[in-house]
Amino acid sequence: MIVCCLITIWEGSGNSLKRKKRKTKLADYRGLRKHLKATPALATTAKVQCTLATMEDEQNGKYVTQELNNRLEELKCSNAALLAEIDMFERFIGRMDPQDLGSHAGEDGPGTAGGASQLEGGASLKEAEVRLAEIRKAKNEFERRLLKPMKDNRLEMKEPEKVLQYIEDKSKVSQLEKFTLKNQALKAHEKKLQQQLQQKKEMGKAEYEDIFQEYSEHRMEKNLDELQVNNLKVQRVLSSHKEKLQRVTLESTQLSNDITNRKQILAKIEEELQHAEEERLKAEALNQHLRRQMTGYQAPDITEYMHVKARHKKLQQSIHTWERKVGIAEMALKTHTKARSAQRATLTPAYRSEAGARSGGSQIPVKLPHIAEHRT
Repeated sequence: MIVCCLITIWEGSGNSLKRKKRKTKLADYRGLRKHLKATPALATTAKVQCTLATMEDEQNGKYVTQELNNRLEELKCSNAALLAEIDMFERFIGRMDPQDLGSHAGEDGPGTAGGASQLEGGASLKEAEVRLAEIRKAKNEFERRLLKPMKDNRLEMKEPEKVLQYIEDKSKVSQLEKFTLKNQALKAHEKKLQQQLQQKKEMGKAEYEDIFQEYSEHRMEKNLDELQVNNLKVQRVLSSHKEKLQRVTLESTQLSNDITNRKQILAKIEEELQHAEEERLKAEALNQHLRRQMTGYQAPDITEYMHVKARHKKLQQSIHTWERKVGIAEMALKTHTKARSAQRATLTPAYRSEAGARSGGSQIPVKLPHIAEHRT
């Protein structure tokens, strides 16, 4: 910042008064350089003595020495940067020639350009003077608050911390000023943009409507294309789901048919099981009955058994013969009834009654054989 201000001073000035002021400022900056060169030595001696004092402490000695060394390195780096800036400024001033500056200022001649350059040079000079006063004030305050106490009492532990705190406070203040200026500039720029926007709204309303209409049409076309693409995607998904639904319905019908068939088979199996259970119960009852009979059964003699078998055979033969006789008698009865029915058709009613009485009196009795019961 200091170098930029002084460069603007040298570029905008052109008379002898300005040269004298520049020489005084250059002397001030050279003194500041000497002071900055001496400051690291003072800070170094103070910090080394503080470090030696803290070595006696058993608990916090190592930590404090390391912290002080780090802060000393930071101070050395900052002083080296300031010295580099001052060297660069001196080299720049050494390359500049005041007569050349005056000749360049005179070549512009009277007029608007020369007046503007003089005004800019005066403004830059005033700004440089203000900055130089601020630097001197900061330098005096720094010496008053930090350097003198360090010279008087070099073994005090809080002096390096005060230096660092002072540097941090100054950096915070400078950053705050930068931020406030930046905020003001942004607010002004925002106000300017709002004014421009208002002017554009007032002047180009029709153009804005046309642009908005074109944009809306383009947006609608884009949305329509997106909707078509989405519709195609949905149709594909729907067709795939329909195919899946058909497959699932076919599987469902097949499964339902299988279930009905299995139910019918199960019903048949249950009926067969029930019938088998009934047969089992009957067989069990018969088995129990036979077992009861087997408990009280006594086998007959052989001769008696042979006699019963022969008797049974004779009875079967007699039954067979009587069945044949019964069949013959039935045939004769049928023929007799047919002849009687033919005669009744030709006779009178009185004769019919008489013939009926006769036929009732002349019935042939059938004698069945007597089967004797033989108890074993």
